[in-house]
Amino acid sequence: MEILNKIGSKLSREGKYLLRDVEHRIGLYNNFYSEACGSRIVIYHGICKDDDTRFNPVF
Repeated sequence: MEILNKIGSKLSREGKYLLRDVEHRIGLYNNFYSEACGSRIVIYHGICKDDDTRFNPVF
């Protein structure tokens, strides 16, 4: 049963990401971005040296 919960959680999360991407593509956030002020912060993720397919949580 736990595996079904994990699958459902992942599908739900991916669905939210997809919905946000669609909202951005159709321009629902244009007003938000045009009125935003202040500094922008960019965050990069590090990649593990031993296994380049795995994200390193330290970064």
